[in-house]
Amino acid sequence: SSWPTLTEMLHARLSNADPYVRALALYALGERGGTSEELLDRMSADENALVREIALHLKERGGRDDASAHGQLITIERMIALRSAPMFSKIAPEGLAELANSSVEDEFSPGETLCVEGEPGNEVFILLAGEVEITRREGEGERFIGTEKAGGFIGEMAVLDPAPRSATLIAGEMGARALRLNGDAFRAALDRDPTIASSVMRTLARRLRRQ
Repeated sequence: SSWPTLTEMLHARLSNADPYVRALALYALGERGGTSEELLDRMSADENALVREIALHLKERGGRDDASAHGQLITIERMIALRSAPMFSKIAPEGLAELANSSVEDEFSPGETLCVEGEPGNEVFILLAGEVEITRREGEGERFIGTEKAGGFIGEMAVLDPAPRSATLIAGEMGARALRLNGDAFRAALDRDPTIASSVMRTLARRLRRQ
């Protein structure tokens, strides 16, 4: 007998007991155009909210997920984006879903400010695309500290320490796209998962060396 195709393997995982397996399988099928109206109707009644959201999203897109056809990321897409950041690469799906539900996607034009030094802040930015320049006031001018690229996270100092923002973040020449993560959710993730705390410490040490 021949080996099952990828589409067949994904269909088989739609009945998996793990809701995150079902969710990823359905999302992958949508990207491949491998869903039917009957399938989406069935998955729209799934017991898991994440699976239902994907099914409804695909129904709105005619059964296929076209990244150019929609604006805001759905929960599974925010989970995938968070997972791509090194600090969240080992977090459990449940924790990833909680973080995704506490985040909002933002687009920033070239030169647009994400946050300003000296202002209060309770959000962390996970950079999805583009670059962000980090500057700090020095006398009458601004001192360039460095650049953060896709996969990096920035703005965590104001979340970990109640002091105001310690730097200004500005979208680079190509603009930037980021997930804005609620500070309370970020602190809860730090308490829950020591791997995230370790990643934050490494990043802070790297930034201290370059200042």
